[in-house]
Amino acid sequence: MRLSSLLQAVGAVAIFNIGLVTAVPSGHSNRYSHHHHEHSHGYGNSTLTKRTRQYFCDHANSALVASVDEIKAMLTTTIDRTTALEAFVRNPPAHILQHEQLLQSTFYTFEAIFGRLEYGVQSGKAADSISRVQRILAIATNMKTGLEGIVGNQDLEIYCSDAWLVREDRDGDIDMTNSYLYWDNRETRTEDYAENFETVHGACRDAATHYAWVNPSLSSSKTTSGRTNVMTLCQDNVADWITRYNNGKTIESFSKQTLSGQTPQVSIDSFQGQTMSTAMMHEFTHASAIVGTPYLIDESCTLTDGSTVKAYGWFCISQLGQNAPAQAINNADSFSIYATAMYLSLDDWSYGYPREIPSVTNPLNTGIAALMTHTGP
Repeated sequence: MRLSSLLQAVGAVAIFNIGLVTAVPSGHSNRYSHHHHEHSHGYGNSTLTKRTRQYFCDHANSALVASVDEIKAMLTTTIDRTTALEAFVRNPPAHILQHEQLLQSTFYTFEAIFGRLEYGVQSGKAADSISRVQRILAIATNMKTGLEGIVGNQDLEIYCSDAWLVREDRDGDIDMTNSYLYWDNRETRTEDYAENFETVHGACRDAATHYAWVNPSLSSSKTTSGRTNVMTLCQDNVADWITRYNNGKTIESFSKQTLSGQTPQVSIDSFQGQTMSTAMMHEFTHASAIVGTPYLIDESCTLTDGSTVKAYGWFCISQLGQNAPAQAINNADSFSIYATAMYLSLDDWSYGYPREIPSVTNPLNTGIAALMTHTGP
């Protein structure tokens, strides 16, 4: 889900061209990709229908409004829990507080995704830990603020179809040598531009593995800068998301369930891209109009066979967290999965699936201070 020009797939090798990002349904090898270009914005509440109608989203308005509201709820929870984590990392308490079960869940999950946390004044590495926690907190805060003002944001355009891409340019010419070249046919366009989807083998209409993508910098007559972030939600997936929304299959509904101990085990990956809210959560991290700058990118991940792909899904984001925390905090799927985990349950998600953390029975002798071992310099 990202920027503008070339796309790549998760299972293959994601390639950046001009700034494009794509997403692929869960379970497929392609999920997101990155490119470069600036513009894109989206929804609000009462005036959302007006904003989306010109972007071919009128049929999806109810699901869009609900999804944006759900993302804001996810971000609120993420902000609250990460704020508590920052306070702990800065100055861990001498004894266990009643909310320690929640704090443990946040700590373990954050550490698995964004790298080991050193905490307390006795640790010379605490400053780096605090900085990483603050970076994630800032992303969540900026995104929530951006979404609060999304209705009036002229720097973002959201489409529920790739119909704004056409095969012929203004002169009616088609590049017969590249069947994946499409021209920008938006009414807001101010200059000729062609999206090249060759790397990911096509736009939404060509590749069932794509579910969304963002071009961060397309021309636009709607903004003072003349640029917009453009988000495209792939039409087939929009239809699926609307059906799931109508059937009550939302992240909010999942958050009310007991997820740990289920058979088969519930994977955090199973939620990514399966609802409009989780798909858009990832995409919004690529949109400077929503999350600010620097926006997040799709970092690289090395698989067990030595191949390099974009860092989507638990395997890759946990590898980044373990081996490259500095890259993890800038990786879109790392943030998206973290926010999803924060909202879903109080479980420890540090293994990619929910594990229950027992409640404290003796707050003076058990809990986070005793269970966490990173207390040395």
